[in-house]
Amino acid sequence: MVEFKNPAGTVPDGKAPADTVPAGKAPNATLQGISMIDFNPQVAALMHAYKELGRSALAAQFASAMVPSVQALSRRSAGVQAADSAGTFATQRPTFLVPVPSQQSSIQDRGYSPAGLIVRQLVGLLEPRFGFSPRNYFGGQTLLRRVVESKDQAGLTQQDRLQNLHETMQSSKRAAGKRVILVDDIVTTGSSLLESARALTAAGAQVIGFLTFAETILRKIAKTHTS
Repeated sequence: MVEFKNPAGTVPDGKAPADTVPAGKAPNATLQGISMIDFNPQVAALMHAYKELGRSALAAQFASAMVPSVQALSRRSAGVQAADSAGTFATQRPTFLVPVPSQQSSIQDRGYSPAGLIVRQLVGLLEPRFGFSPRNYFGGQTLLRRVVESKDQAGLTQQDRLQNLHETMQSSKRAAGKRVILVDDIVTTGSSLLESARALTAAGAQVIGFLTFAETILRKIAKTHTS
């Protein structure tokens, strides 16, 4: 389990379209989640192929590896300790898998959202026909969107990245009351995840954690590993 801490306190109010909510106060000081694999040269090659060379089919492989961790996060949040008679785990309430939004310019260049494609594959793998019953996992692609294009994050510290992404995300009012797991392909400082959690929480969603395929953690950021 990985935990990111947000050094920022509250954020100011902002204007938002009718179906979204203002930034408001952000109570998400920490965010826990799971990354499947540490970043290494092989993972770097996979990510380059996936995001830069159009190898979108890799989303299915990433999602397949992430399925058990989706269940683990849901069980941890719901306090479910035992499997049902079919050997699968059910949660009390539905869980919505929300992809961390990419910049629109990146989506246009690639032709797809890397995180959005992984969510689509995850939801398909978690259907009842594969033994997950009752159906508890749904795609949340429309619950969160990026409303401001940010500058390149490369070379920025965690604090600078948080400031760079500040109020770049807005959540739909339909997120209110929903249990949410944030999904991304890779995490570096957790800044995009924290900003996403801020926006969703401001809309009344319960962000129970995050899930990424890979983790490449910069030094000297507010992050800890827990069991």
